Amino acid sequence: MPISIDAGFVSCRCAGRDIPIVHRVLRVHQHRGVTGDASVDYLTKGDNNSVDDRNLYAPGQLWLKRSEIIGRAVASVPYVGMVTILLNDYPMLKWALVGLMGLFVLTGKET
Repeated sequence: MPISIDAGFVSCRCAGRDIPIVHRVLRVHQHRGVTGDASVDYLTKGDNNSVDDRNLYAPGQLWLKRSEIIGRAVASVPYVGMVTILLNDYPMLKWALVGLMGLFVLTGKET
């Protein structure tokens, strides 16, 4: 059964981006296509962004299609997405953390 999305936070995969984003549904656009079939599109916005997410979508795309929505968020952990952003923006930080974890594995004692 497909989930109903009319408000709240959704996880979506934008074209050309490897990592899905979780942003708030700002607007729902319901319309009928030229063949008469009903279609629903979505506009999202990150809470820390001053404008909607159209700059994150594919060039020329104004709305997210239902097929680009992965799911709906049921809980949130504030600022956890900043970890992903930091690790992608600063690759040396990622390697330092991997090295630190490797050091812990090598020096850890088994009980």
